[in-house]
Amino acid sequence: MNIKSKILILLNLLYCYIPVCLFLLGWVKWWIAMPTTIILCYFFYQQTTSVTKDESVYMNRIMFVGGQ
Repeated sequence: MNIKSKILILLNLLYCYIPVCLFLLGWVKWWIAMPTTIILCYFFYQQTTSVTKDESVYMNRIMFVGGQ
């Protein structure tokens, strides 16, 4: 199973950014949370557009499902 590295990078960034944004929007005062979330979205956009690798990563289906 070949997975493009650009998709892996996008999923990794989402995995890191989503909990931070949820914390900010749920637990921090709105006047701090909104600008911080907007800045994080801007950084996320910059990081995803700067990826130009068209490489692929090969993974066995057993490794993908089992996680070992």
